[in-house]
Amino acid sequence: MIREALRRIVRRIVHPPVWRETSVLAVVLGLAIAGSWAAADGEPAKLPEQWAGTWTLRQDLGAPGITALTDEQATSLLGERIRISDQEVKFGREVCIPASFRVDKQTATDFLADYRVSQDQFPLFGTMVEILDIKCKRSVTHRFGRLENGCTLLAKDGRFYQITRQTRQKSAAGKGAPQCLDKR
Repeated sequence: MIREALRRIVRRIVHPPVWRETSVLAVVLGLAIAGSWAAADGEPAKLPEQWAGTWTLRQDLGAPGITALTDEQATSLLGERIRISDQEVKFGREVCIPASFRVDKQTATDFLADYRVSQDQFPLFGTMVEILDIKCKRSVTHRFGRLENGCTLLAKDGRFYQITRQTRQKSAAGKGAPQCLDKR
């Protein structure tokens, strides 16, 4: 069915009345461009297993750009838990049902550019960032990033936080967390 429709379009493009030529070509190009934008934009993804679990805000890494939070407010958020699963996501008291997930990779430079920050201002470890965007209905998109060395970040209210996943072994849940910023 699609093949036949494409044949008809090609036939009309090759032997069109003059007035139809530009409109058919415009429709074909429009559909091709829209399809490539949709493919580049990506489909909502299933939650990758490495992101599932309970995470804790461990360290305020600061606000390299503009933030609505004072240092005291940011510090008061430390210890806050985030639970991420396929069924729901909980950010403190905010419950996100249903959540849609999107996973992507960016260079560290591009990741920071989304926040209008440079690598000089906020020198992340490594060159690539794995990104998890969580979109909640009637809410903002929450963005997480994992650096090449395993440091996991949450960008929230203009600040960056290091987050760690809780494990069954309480002694491992915060000790030995990889460093996020390259302070050379």
